[in-house]
Amino acid sequence: MKKFMAILGIIVVFGIIGSFMEDEETAKPAKEEPKQEEVKEKEPVKAEKPAPAPKPKKEEPKVETAYTENMSNSMKSLSNSLGLMTDVSMELADNPYLASTESWIMDAAVAITSLESDIENIRSISKPKDPQLLEAHLIILKAMDHYEFVVENWPNAIDNMDVELMGQCTENLSIATEYIKQANDIIVDYNGTL
Repeated sequence: MKKFMAILGIIVVFGIIGSFMEDEETAKPAKEEPKQEEVKEKEPVKAEKPAPAPKPKKEEPKVETAYTENMSNSMKSLSNSLGLMTDVSMELADNPYLASTESWIMDAAVAITSLESDIENIRSISKPKDPQLLEAHLIILKAMDHYEFVVENWPNAIDNMDVELMGQCTENLSIATEYIKQANDIIVDYNGTL
């Protein structure tokens, strides 16, 4: 599209120059007929090849591909782990006696371990160089602190049926989710400016 617009611009410019030259020729007084002896044959003019159009400079992509791919994959995994946590929590809410079954305890352990692993993976991602992505990265790390609170406290809250601690875990999950939304908005804005 840029190439088309450049060609169109050149055509318009040459059209304007051409019409200007035609106007200039019609505005000149008529020349006298050259005398017979002054008439010389004009040598044919060789057409020169036009210089190749300069190639547009390729702009480096603004996106730090390795960072965004790593973070995207880690966030997908985190989302799956949070889904497991939600499923286990909903089962427990429907039937509090599940907390004493081996099956439910195993499912809860898998969910917590998965979430803990995702937190570690996200924290291990190298900081991006771009200031806008760095801002999003730091917000994501704040979210990981809140998810870490859940990893450390949720099992105790369940084991002791500590309603207050369960509430704190829920609150930390909500705060973490808000941080993730903020970071996501920054990243979407960043990617939208390419």
